[in-house]
Amino acid sequence: MSHEVDHVRTFADGRVIALEIEWNNKDPFFDRDLENFKRLHAEGAISVGVIVTRGSSLQDDMVQLVRRFATERGLESSDDLGSLGLTPTPGRRPMLLGVCEQAARPLQTLGRLVS
Repeated sequence: MSHEVDHVRTFADGRVIALEIEWNNKDPFFDRDLENFKRLHAEGAISVGVIVTRGSSLQDDMVQLVRRFATERGLESSDDLGSLGLTPTPGRRPMLLGVCEQAARPLQTLGRLVS
């Protein structure tokens, strides 16, 4: 069984950070991600692995945090993420586009969802 890490960024000095996001984390997935990062680190493929899971405080503040991050960096679409060196995996891109659209135009998006 293989698993693709959600986000990977390589820095100019060769350091590599891997980020895994699990919104509805269950023990088997956390264990899988932790073991995957331990193996990748031991093999020298990553410098550090980060696992983000959803808790109530993060969930409550997420929209505000993302909007502030995007505004401070002048991000207007998912295409702008490339300027930060971020490239969503093909599986995450459609979901990300939907989230960006909803954050940019929440009332219009909500209207389409309920009509």
